[in-house]
Amino acid sequence: MKLDLAATCTFGLESVLKREIISLGYQIKSTDNGRIYFSSDDLALARANIFLRTADRVHIVLSEFPAHDFDELFEGVRSVEWENFISERGQIVVKGRSANSKIHSVPVAQSMTKKAIIERLRESTGRNEIIEDGVMFPVEIELNNDIGRLMLNTSGEALFKRGYRGTTGDAPMKETLAAGLIMLSGWKSSEPLVDPFCGSGTIPIEAAMIKKNMAPGLNRHFLSMKWDFIDKKVWNSAASEAMDMIRPCDRAEIYGYDKDTEIIAAASANAQNAEVEDCAVFKNVPVEMLKLKGQPGVIVTNPPYGERLSDRNEAEGLYLSLKTVLERKPDWSANIITAHPAFQELFGRAEKKRKLFNGNLKCNYYSYFR
Repeated sequence: MKLDLAATCTFGLESVLKREIISLGYQIKSTDNGRIYFSSDDLALARANIFLRTADRVHIVLSEFPAHDFDELFEGVRSVEWENFISERGQIVVKGRSANSKIHSVPVAQSMTKKAIIERLRESTGRNEIIEDGVMFPVEIELNNDIGRLMLNTSGEALFKRGYRGTTGDAPMKETLAAGLIMLSGWKSSEPLVDPFCGSGTIPIEAAMIKKNMAPGLNRHFLSMKWDFIDKKVWNSAASEAMDMIRPCDRAEIYGYDKDTEIIAAASANAQNAEVEDCAVFKNVPVEMLKLKGQPGVIVTNPPYGERLSDRNEAEGLYLSLKTVLERKPDWSANIITAHPAFQELFGRAEKKRKLFNGNLKCNYYSYFR
């Protein structure tokens, strides 16, 4: 089945996600803020969910149509062949958003969309009553500049929920963002990688998964696995491909350090859950005691930001300690994400600066090359 697909991501990671989709063998149709569009088939849907490291969700794009008023919205939704997608007794859950459109009431747009889907299913199936007590089908209606776009969320829960994190620190970074930071850093899997502020270990674990070529979605469930119109063989094929691609870890050169002994123990447990304990090593070392050994490598880290005024001095002290560590090892490169407004004044001007969001927090990602 030919499908139009859209993979969403954190703002700022579009270029990385685009490269990932191309590396899977698919042609990009277009790029938008936080979204990459491409076309393929149901195998691509399964592979995208299992393999993409920086995508938040994978959607099927069902239709685009003019939606200047509720009549156009209703007819646009009803024209979709919903009977080919939604299983009998499927639960239809509609979420919506509106921007720069005459239809600005999202609750009314959602209600109208659901009503049009139900009417189409009644007409096409001949059933008077549509019972919804089966598998969920999350429908999204977007209204942008009076154009309606209908999509189905195939992932279910967001793809950053890999399933390996038990305990996390105070401000855990999403796994998708951690993978994006690593991929933006230019790190090669043959080089050492160090995170001096590793917290619950997300950055080193994602790096270890990249080194072992482990697909991030291999050990989790996706909502569309239960949908009738997608053959189960498609999922089995994608999972078998992912299993065959896993490489052994020849040597452990990925290190996570933190001053908190309890969080280091949690990071080690998370690495075990992710099956990368042979590749990522965690140690209780404060940054001021850190010594970079061995061949030149790459630092990728998410240090404390000092958002509260009372914490700012401590955060700035940590930045200066890391700067001292790097001054002793100028052949290492460093990549640091932070929301601190004066970071470069403390650390020095970066060769590359990218705008990213960590959760809802606007940050900059600073890269210092060797």
